[in-house]
Amino acid sequence: MPGIAGIIGKGRPRDNREAIGTMVSSMQHERFYTNGTHIDQRMGLWLGWTCLPGSFADCMPVWNEKKEICLIFCGEVFSDGKKLLV
Repeated sequence: MPGIAGIIGKGRPRDNREAIGTMVSSMQHERFYTNGTHIDQRMGLWLGWTCLPGSFADCMPVWNEKKEICLIFCGEVFSDGKKLLV
């Protein structure tokens, strides 16, 4: 099942990078899943995800125009037909 995982805080970057890789691998139940990671050592963030190809979440990470805000999303959006602003 697709999902997200992360480490927030300090630690040895090499260990955290390895741990997030292990977490993402454990969620990769099907070969066709897509996955990715986003790491910001300065902020102490190591994030990873898996998702279904072509799903709403298959574009992570999502940034605002100024690259000040980042969204890591897992799941689907079932809209009422109105235009979504992403």
